[in-house]
Amino acid sequence: MKHGRYSIGEISKLCCISVSRLRYYDEQGVIKPCCIDSESGYRYYDNETLLLISVLKCYQTYGFTLREITKLLERLDLEHLEPMFDQQIEALDRQIRNL
Repeated sequence: MKHGRYSIGEISKLCCISVSRLRYYDEQGVIKPCCIDSESGYRYYDNETLLLISVLKCYQTYGFTLREITKLLERLDLEHLEPMFDQQIEALDRQIRNL
């Protein structure tokens, strides 16, 4: 850890997520590094990113798509989250009935 920031490798280990997956999330605009070193090109992440990755992984276990997760992470207020979770619950209920 350097100046309260984590390298992509450190974040990968802490969050049990591959470096390539973190790069993919960056390319897709889902989880962005807090800064990129202009000389080395290394990505650095902060404590907020640790939280966001944990939330992202939780949403994935609930069956949300990456596109949906991106929208969920944009606004973390209950007014925005509740309808999306209601829709997901309905979709999962339909899936259970079909099985």
